[in-house]
Amino acid sequence: IGFLAHALLEQGDVDEAARVLDQGGFPEELPLSQHPLVWFRLIRGRLRIETGSPERGVEDLLQVGEIARLVLFDNPSDLPWRSWAAEGLRLLDRNDEARALAEEELTLARRWGDPHTLGASLRMLGLVEGGEAGIGRLREAVEVLAGSEARLEHARAIVDLGAALRRVNQRTEAREWLREGV
Repeated sequence: IGFLAHALLEQGDVDEAARVLDQGGFPEELPLSQHPLVWFRLIRGRLRIETGSPERGVEDLLQVGEIARLVLFDNPSDLPWRSWAAEGLRLLDRNDEARALAEEELTLARRWGDPHTLGASLRMLGLVEGGEAGIGRLREAVEVLAGSEARLEHARAIVDLGAALRRVNQRTEAREWLREGV
């Protein structure tokens, strides 16, 4: 259920992803010790953030982090709970918490070395940081992802870079990136 909902989210079909999760019949309160439910909770958290319930989504994702630490397997390539929680925290204007999670994930991503995870972590930190520092992170994310098979994440990084450049009034370069991202 979690994998199908994730695929639907990646395709932009938020409504169908929500329907799939609802049809799973899982209770609202999931046991924290249930490792097999980690992926379901991870995707439910992401879906909640994307559908306007960032508080509940962040709560789910922080619980995923607790489980990952308990089982001593906290690889952001498998469980990107930090970057997704950072997005929710950013929406809630809790930028210091968002930055801390994004920086922690970037550190772990550099250790694991997966270009997809590294690029996604750089992209999220760039969004959280904003300004010139954020643009630098977004440029790095685009560069890292350009050589990977993570085409969707690459497109996200390109669009986010274009949007960030537009916000600082670098419209010509912004248009080029936004066109490429589309």
